[in-house]
Amino acid sequence: MSILERIRSGTDAGPLNLLLWLVVATFVFWGAGMTSGTQTATVATVNGERINAIEFARAFDLSERQMAANRTEPMTQDEREALRERVLQDMIRQRALVQEAQAVGLEVSDAEVAEALLDVPFLLNDEGRFDRRAYEQFLRRQGKTRGDFEAELREQLLVSKLQELMILGASVADPIVRRRWIEDNTKLDLAYVRIRPGAFRQAITPDEATLDTWTAAHEAEIQDRYEADRARLYDQPATVSFTQIRLTAGGQDKGLAELKAEAEALAEQIAGGADMGALAQEHSDDPTAEVGGSRSDVRVDAMDAKLAAALEGLEPGALTAPIVGDNDVRLLRLDARSEAHTIPLEEVSKDIALALYREEEAPVAAAAFADKELLPSWKETGVPPTDVVEAKGLRVDSTGPIPASGTGGGLFRPPEAMLTDARAAAKGDVLPEVYDQGGVLWVGQLVSRDDPDPSVLDEDGAVIREQALLRRRVEFFQAWVDDVVAKADVTY
Repeated sequence: MSILERIRSGTDAGPLNLLLWLVVATFVFWGAGMTSGTQTATVATVNGERINAIEFARAFDLSERQMAANRTEPMTQDEREALRERVLQDMIRQRALVQEAQAVGLEVSDAEVAEALLDVPFLLNDEGRFDRRAYEQFLRRQGKTRGDFEAELREQLLVSKLQELMILGASVADPIVRRRWIEDNTKLDLAYVRIRPGAFRQAITPDEATLDTWTAAHEAEIQDRYEADRARLYDQPATVSFTQIRLTAGGQDKGLAELKAEAEALAEQIAGGADMGALAQEHSDDPTAEVGGSRSDVRVDAMDAKLAAALEGLEPGALTAPIVGDNDVRLLRLDARSEAHTIPLEEVSKDIALALYREEEAPVAAAAFADKELLPSWKETGVPPTDVVEAKGLRVDSTGPIPASGTGGGLFRPPEAMLTDARAAAKGDVLPEVYDQGGVLWVGQLVSRDDPDPSVLDEDGAVIREQALLRRRVEFFQAWVDDVVAKADVTY
């Protein structure tokens, strides 16, 4: 159904013309608000076309917020750097594909962009019509202008056209269909051990002479690691330790003035020599009452501003005046203060050197364990050597039944080379080698195999062939994309 037919459905001509003008004119005029980036720094160029710092920052911010929404812990600096690189590479890929689409003469009209927008369910009202207010709310949540979003949508449509054009040449022969169908439907169950180099780090304990020699040869790396971790580990914020008594109404009919008077009376007792910790246990309504109201090493920049201000300028042992809050009154005694400071490299260089040394040696130790201990022991007995594995803090796992093609297996899918050997193995065979996947080593055994019924292929051949063709087209396009990006002139 065309865009005109969609909009006309269930509407009269007057509102139709207005709606059509609003939707299509949106794409003609809203794009004028896009940032050209001529005054911003260049993050990368793709065949001479700039990716500027503003558009990169927006893309990274959106990706970071999306990732944070699915996590409970904040990202580490290493994770942030990895995300930055992934976002940049995605933008380079997109820019190269758009350029390729333009080079072969593909275009996307305003009407096509408008029609794509009408296919977004959450931008339509209950009657199935484009809802401008919903669209503006969506843009605010995304932190984008209309022009930015619609330009991105146009590029996506352009790349989709390019994909449709390229996959027309993909085909798949019948023998390949049969082989892939057998691989997809042959179920393998593997017992395996994943050997992570990180599991060996703490066991690496060089003697002092060895570490000193290594340190002298790697001073630059130690300095670089210190600078990379400085903000996170070595720039120490100002902190305070204090004892507090917090008074609330506690279900009684007390106002702030009465609570303040109680705090002043307690302050007089403390000034007269009374134990503030004992008074906190007796009178404080704060959870810290159980430990005598004590709080240690609290970051000043993370404290309530009113409490931080009350402690500012006090000497250790001094008591604040009663601090009246919205629904409580507090009395604080400063016990200790640590000013903001930076731990110098000299104090931590040995720790950094040891960490770097362990990182360097851990892969060697992991490989030695896999090649010299685990695999020979497994081959000799024909069963996973659980005691050997657990002694290293590792464990034996199972893939469960997964396709021999490797299209399943979950998050920890075995390496392709391991699956290739498993396809040729007999039930019970320990696989012949140690397999490396991104620095993580695998050792395994084929526990069981479930082969498919060939008659199914004969009965459902047309559907199976269509599925194989679809996968072939995806693979063909991905390989072509990789080639386009590899040939692009990219500078940073």
